[in-house]
Amino acid sequence: MRFLNESFRLLVPSLIISTNVLICYGQSPGGVGAENVVWIRSDQGITDNTDSAPVSIWVDQSGARTRDFTNNNNLAPPTFRNSAEHLINFNPVVDFDGHNDGLSLEDDYVFSNGSGAQNGMTWFSIVEPDAQPSGVNKNTQYIYDFGHLSQHGYGMCYGHNGNNIGFRMYTSTLSGGSFITRIFNVGVEPKILTHVIQFGSNNGGRQSIHLNSTNTPNATSNTSLLRLTANNINENFRALNNHGPFTVGRQSKNNNLASNEGRLFDGSIAEIIGFRRVLSSTEVSKVETYLAIKYGITLDQTVTTDYVTSGDQVVWSHLATGFNNDIAGIFRDDTSLLNQKVSQSINADAIVTISLDNNFSEANDSPTRTSEFTSDQSGLIWANNNGDATDFSLTDTPIGVVRWARVWHTQATNFNERVTIRFESPHIQNGVFYHLISETDGDGNFANDGRREKSGPGIIAQNNTVTFTNVNLNNKFFTLAATNSKAYMRHGKYFDNGIRRPMEFGHRN
Repeated sequence: MRFLNESFRLLVPSLIISTNVLICYGQSPGGVGAENVVWIRSDQGITDNTDSAPVSIWVDQSGARTRDFTNNNNLAPPTFRNSAEHLINFNPVVDFDGHNDGLSLEDDYVFSNGSGAQNGMTWFSIVEPDAQPSGVNKNTQYIYDFGHLSQHGYGMCYGHNGNNIGFRMYTSTLSGGSFITRIFNVGVEPKILTHVIQFGSNNGGRQSIHLNSTNTPNATSNTSLLRLTANNINENFRALNNHGPFTVGRQSKNNNLASNEGRLFDGSIAEIIGFRRVLSSTEVSKVETYLAIKYGITLDQTVTTDYVTSGDQVVWSHLATGFNNDIAGIFRDDTSLLNQKVSQSINADAIVTISLDNNFSEANDSPTRTSEFTSDQSGLIWANNNGDATDFSLTDTPIGVVRWARVWHTQATNFNERVTIRFESPHIQNGVFYHLISETDGDGNFANDGRREKSGPGIIAQNNTVTFTNVNLNNKFFTLAATNSKAYMRHGKYFDNGIRRPMEFGHRN
């Protein structure tokens, strides 16, 4: 069932309905709405959002579709996952088993006619492939597909093949498109995949893929493709030998479906966004910023890149020289339906998690998270300098503590809330007192203006974690420090490494 049509969407700037199945038209990913023709996200549009429930219907949020994604026509439903082990930065996913799961739009076809604004296509996906056993050549795992590989259709594959990541993208080769196969030496951690199809004659078009917003495409080819319509695609409302509908999680057509260990995606899909035009670089940045903040994925910083929201706010500036590792954030952007209350970079050595609530176990949309952002276009983004985080040895600190060389920097946007921060690392020793220290001038020296964010003897670590509640980290540089074992009191006097020093009392904002 559709609750509004596209023409009505233009008249209603915002419609908020208190269920995650109905569509909030007027919103769009990154605030980019023109020619947005597909938007499925695992935190919206799923009827039964209990863990392990089958996903028989996935409601499209773009407003452009006449149907939603279903498992009709003998497709097995994928599975909704919102338990801690499946979440991507505290957000749920839809899990595809790689054997017979799939969803389709049936007779609602996704075309781009090559006329006017429809000058190509731009696709974004958040995927986390499951690792395959060594020797399994499952190198054709479809995230989305439409028509007949590779002569009459378009699609993209990305999945673990037992050794590396196997990748394929194609557009109708008999209409001037291209078919590309690559092996990426990257892990199975979640990625932002940006797939661009630009129409053009005489090899003036181009097809490219970018992983996590790389400035230079990870794979590209020239094309002479002018459009993707019924004249170029073998469409059908259900899968036939060489025809099929627009599908998610499996090949569109049936022919050779079992080849390559099964041409079905094995892993988690959190979000797919499609436009029937080529987005500008600014628009791409806005969509990728939305996805990066939501899923804790650091946009590629080989060429330093700003994070820009739907409101044209630069919420993370590339001018933060040296602080471009493990970028993450909590943020509210109403136009993008983004309300990320807890976040951690998905990178293995991220260490830091920040939350509006003292809750680091439940999903971001859990009703137990009661703290709210006070306004739209507000939040806190952070990153680190990739310094050593194994040894507490630096002494340029408030007296009595020694710190890590790793320092985090925050950038606040319209944000005044206090937060809870958790450090988790095997190098944090249980039973030891730790301190959160900060400075504001960014000179890398905590001795001249460093301060303890919490008073008292410190927080005792448990389970290799230490948590500080009710702290203000806005536009600061911070790190973790441990009580200096060489600091002691004797006869009411304070000594540090055998040297008598004046007393300093920690304080909070």
